[in-house]
Parts: sequence; C-alpha cells; structure tokens
Amino acid sequence: MSELITLKDYSKLPDNLQSDPDEAENLRNCLLNLSADQVLSILEMTETEKRSFRILTNFDGSYWTQNYIGLLQIEEKNVFIGSRFDDESFFFTQYILDRALGMNINILQNMDPGVGSGDILEQLLAFVFAAQIERAYRKGLYRRYRTYECNDSKVKGKIDITRHIRLNPLNNGKIAYSYREYTADNDVNKMIFTAYTYLQKRHPNIMKNLEKKRRTVGECITQFRNIMQPASRREAQKLVQHECRKITHSVYTAQSRK
Repeated sequence: MSELITLKDYSKLPDNLQSDPDEAENLRNCLLNLSADQVLSILEMTETEKRSFRILTNFDGSYWTQNYIGLLQIEEKNVFIGSRFDDESFFFTQYILDRALGMNINILQNMDPGVGSGDILEQLLAFVFAAQIERAYRKGLYRRYRTYECNDSKVKGKIDITRHIRLNPLNNGKIAYSYREYTADNDVNKMIFTAYTYLQKRHPNIMKNLEKKRRTVGECITQFRNIMQPASRREAQKLVQHECRKITHSVYTAQSRK
C-alpha cells in the first residue's frame, strides 16, 4: 500500500487529497459509490440502514464524510476515517472500537503509510469474522449432504460393484461401498476453519482474547478441529472459487430486525 489517506467523520474533504487531481476525483467517486454490501461492519445492519448507507455525500459542490469510522481498502489505497474528536493519537476512535468490540485492543498504534495500515485492516477483519461466526453458530453448524466412498469391512450404504472389482481383485475381506451423510464436514465449514486458523497464526494474542470473550466462537472452532483439517493454500483457493455462491437454505437465513 503506497499511501494511507486519513479523513475524519462529518468533515469536509480537502481538495488536494493527492497530487494528481484525477486520482483525487477517482477516490471521491469510489467513496460515493460504496454500498453496505461492500463494507464489513462489526454490528449487523438492518435493511433500512443498508438502504441509507453513505460514506460520502456531495453538498453544494463540496464533499463531506458521514457518520462512519474505520479503515477502507479501495483498489491499492487505504482510507482511514477517524473521529473528528481525534488528535494524532486516534485516542477517541480507539475508545469507540474498544466499546464496540467489548475488549481493550491496540490496533491503531502504527498508522504510517504502507507499514501498519494493512495489518490494521486485517486485525479489524479478525474481529468482524469472529462476530459473524458467533451469529452464525446460533443456528448450529452448517450441514449438507456428502457422499463418502469407502473400501473396508464395515459396509453401510450402497455396494459399488465396479469399484469393488477394481480395488479388490482377490478376496481380502474388504468391500467397496458408498453412502451419503448429512454432515458438518463440508467445504463451507472447511473454508471458515481454514480462514480462522490463518488468523490464529497471524494474530495469536488477538484470537486467544477473542475466544475468551466470545466463548461460542471457541466452541465452534473446537468442533471443526475434531472433524476436519484446515486446507492448504492451493486447496483454499479452490474452496473459495467453488463456494462463492450464497447459501439460501431457510434454516441458515437470519431474519432482519424490524
């Protein structure tokens, strides 16, 4: 990240955000066109809040920020929006984050361009990710039907004659068979578990404190650990490509708040 742009909420954007006027205009357009679906929030938005979501507004030919704080990653730029009550220490924004997350954290200590900003964004995503797991786990572990192909003496399900002849040309006491099971050992949960394991390696102290604060998150990850292994980097890329479709099953659909 070559540059970190710092703004404040309810403040007018300076005309010279960057040396290139076209770049400044492009940034303004990006902020104006951001939607709630493109932003991760610690607290879940209602449908009404999503419809009225605005990071930036145009008033009398000037651009003004709205009532949101946080770090945005737009293309190759980082945009940090702090509180108008902040000084260079970002103390008030840090206080607001502590209250929203329910724990003391120190993620705004280094806001130097290209040094700490990417790490700050990743840490904020860790908190959002844990909050999303906690909400999802209220419905229980996500399950789907999965077909298992086995070749042993504990037969259940359907015997696969063609595969049996290929795998067991001699009488070795094994039988090739397949069965379907409604299980939590599926690609969606493996993708979640892999992402969480990555964050544990990158930010062990933060994730440990999160599990203490959000006990259901630790319980969910423990169940994943008992039934599966995290995916490798190559496997993870395939999982993301394969599981990008939205889950529409009514059991796992949350009702919007009124």
